[in-house]
Amino acid sequence: PTTASFLHRNHIFLKLHYFLYFSAFGMLIPILTITLRSRGLSNTELSYINTIIPFIVFFTNPLCGFIAD
Repeated sequence: PTTASFLHRNHIFLKLHYFLYFSAFGMLIPILTITLRSRGLSNTELSYINTIIPFIVFFTNPLCGFIAD
């Protein structure tokens, strides 16, 4: 095996997609909290929103996969 065997040509776009997807979430979540706080939401409401977002992503990803298939 080569030293770069983790870079399969067929999987490079899938890996790029996941990298961009999760880096976008990494940039969005802190800015979302600041934006919602400036709109007058309390810390309790922000914690509810920050708790619910991962569950929404967890349940909608398989649903989107099911619909796409």
